[in-house]
This record gives sequence, structure tokens and C-alpha cells, in this order.
Amino acid sequence: MVVESSPTTSVAVETDENIQNLVLITESNGSVVFKTKQKFNIQSDHGVKIFIKTPKLESVHMAGSGNVTGVGKFSGASKLLVDIAGNGKVELDVNTPKIIADIAGVGNLKLSGETKEAKISIAGNGECDAAELKSENAVIKVAGVGTVKIFAAVSLDVNVAGSGTVYYKGTATVKQKIAGVGSIKKLD
Repeated sequence: MVVESSPTTSVAVETDENIQNLVLITESNGSVVFKTKQKFNIQSDHGVKIFIKTPKLESVHMAGSGNVTGVGKFSGASKLLVDIAGNGKVELDVNTPKIIADIAGVGNLKLSGETKEAKISIAGNGECDAAELKSENAVIKVAGVGTVKIFAAVSLDVNVAGSGTVYYKGTATVKQKIAGVGSIKKLD
């Protein structure tokens, strides 16, 4: 899936002609939902590609596997929620006051841009690379063997349970709680 920052809104699906009608797109309260008709597992030589254009992005929810790639910088929303359950991969460039990201499983999240507050939580073996996301304050929670890279300028609160690792950049005051063999390391 490709999500593009654009002044206009549109949705397009690109796939084999014989399975185009198996992809269901619905809109409810400003959210666009994609799924397949019941009892269908789409197998395509060329895959299913979804293209969305939107002026602002408030949330990305992914269950299962798939990729969401952002094109352009997303701004205008009061906050961004990213929820990855499974093996999904999300990559976004944002400018929003608050970002809340939850990864359960082996999901992968890459964030760049600017925010005042970043809250990132990983349960499992997920990864979050937010080293290029200029945040003022960040709260990081890792349960399992997850890895987070973060930039924080003012404060960084880290809680690791298990063998997770948090790498950080910036001049933030660091508060940490480590249970297990997890670690926190400063990046140059």
C-alpha cells in the first residue's frame, strides 16, 4: 500500500483483472478499510497494490502482513496512531504533535520527521527506527526482544522487560527501567 500526502483524496487498487472484484474497500467515519470477500485468499502473480492520496493521516492499523509506504510528509493531524499486529512494515515521514505506535509480533516501523511527543511500545520481536524522527519527549516500552532507535531532545523514558534494546540520539535526560538483559545505548 502506498499512502501519499496530497491536497485531494483518492483510492485506487491495482491487481489482476480477474480478482479486482474480490477486494472490498469501505469508508466509515473517515477511515478507509481494505479486506477481501469472505472465504477468498487472493493469490496473484502481480500482487494487490493499493494507492491512497489524502491531505492528512491520523492512523494506520495493520493486521497480518503487508507494507505501507508513505510518499511525502504528512502533517495537519493532531496525532498519529500506528498499530501493527503481525508481520507488517510501515514507513512514514510526519510532522504531528503526538505519535503513538504499538507493534505486536515482528512488525517493522520506520518514522522520520518531527513531533513533540513519541510513545512507542513493542511486544515481541518488532523493530522501530525513529532515529530520524526529531522528538522532544519520548516514552519507549519494549517487552520481549524488540529494538527501538529514537531521537529525543528533552526527555526519554525507557522501560525494557526482556532482552530488548533501545538506541537513542539527542540530548534528552534519560530515565530507564530495565528488567532482564535488555539495554539502552547512546548513538553518535
